[in-house]
Amino acid sequence: PVGTYGARVRITSTDGANAPEIVVNLTVAATAPTAPTIVTSSVISQSQINLTWSGATGTIHEYRLERKAEAGAFTEVQVLPPTATSYSDSNLASGTAYTYRLRACNAIGCSDYSAETSVTTLPYQGT
Repeated sequence: PVGTYGARVRITSTDGANAPEIVVNLTVAATAPTAPTIVTSSVISQSQINLTWSGATGTIHEYRLERKAEAGAFTEVQVLPPTATSYSDSNLASGTAYTYRLRACNAIGCSDYSAETSVTTLPYQGT
């Protein structure tokens, strides 16, 4: 059931000596978190895009960010801590359209994906 559980473990050797107790706590969340919302996707340069989002609700252990270039398939590019609300994606190809989606995960599962956001890096300005 949902809740926080604790246990104390004491290990005793065969000669009767006691080791210190180990305390273990476990929290069980009721559901997967809600989906986060990508708030902004900004082109910074020919090779960098910055994203910001509003956090999901519920117990969150991590965010998983996925990206696809042009018409390609989504791949996971970063696993972020539950306190994260932004990410700078760099080393991207110039003049390329990228689409991002994000979800929040906990021990129960992952949220639905956020709405997708698409942005194109600046074109190469060669000499």
